[in-house]
Amino acid sequence: MTAKEIFDNGMALMATNRDEDFTLVQYIVPWINQALAESFQAENSIRLYEGRESLTAPQQITSEDEDIEYDDRLQQYALSYFIASLVASDDGDTYRAEDFRRRYVVALSEVSKLISTEIVDVYKMGD
Repeated sequence: MTAKEIFDNGMALMATNRDEDFTLVQYIVPWINQALAESFQAENSIRLYEGRESLTAPQQITSEDEDIEYDDRLQQYALSYFIASLVASDDGDTYRAEDFRRRYVVALSEVSKLISTEIVDVYKMGD
């Protein structure tokens, strides 16, 4: 997906579009970059779970037409809620902004993967 597609999905959740809310188009790049930074740990958990190399830093875009290299589930599910929360906040609708923010946080936890690791008993209290 491109940044523009994620942005449009988020606006659709608010029952609006770029033609109706054309002033928000200027925020596509910074809002998507913020979303990518906030979802960085979730993306890396998915990559590690799937046996792929993790990212060393969040992806940053400079254009709304750039492809987002994050997991499809993260893009289609979580990031759209992130954008919807910002659109609602810009509209002054704090209830919907908080609701979409909550949905975003839940979506992040649902797409994130647990990575099994070895536990070391540093206190030497185990059997």
